[in-house]
Amino acid sequence: NYFLIGFRNDRSVCELSSPSGFKGCISPKEITTVRNNRDTCLVFEGFWDFLSYLTLQNVKQTNHDAVILNSVANASKATSFIKSHKEIYTYLDNDEGGQRTTRLIKETCPSINDRSAQYAGYKDLNDYLCQKKKATPEVKKKSVGLKR
Repeated sequence: NYFLIGFRNDRSVCELSSPSGFKGCISPKEITTVRNNRDTCLVFEGFWDFLSYLTLQNVKQTNHDAVILNSVANASKATSFIKSHKEIYTYLDNDEGGQRTTRLIKETCPSINDRSAQYAGYKDLNDYLCQKKKATPEVKKKSVGLKR
């Protein structure tokens, strides 16, 4: 059995991913923007990182604007959207591509807040969340009844 999860981009086509590691796109490849008309913009490399952010914040949707690059190769497509914000927070991967993209964004938006240190030692925000969940033992709740 095979299955994929799709995340719609700004061209109304899907970025695809499977638990087995497959990542792809129904062409054309594009960024995904979340527009809430806010002064703050969150920047993510992939949609799993965006969903991990929501999980860590314990919310179903963000109140901020956000852009999911869907590939570091799409960074230039997001520049004008990112630049239109007063506060910018990047949650890019802790690899060469993520760091290079952070530097590229910083060239046009010098006041960005690079959040990758929050998950240093992990590939990305999603990896951090997955490892954190593995390390947190599940606490079984005892049923507490009232005695008469």
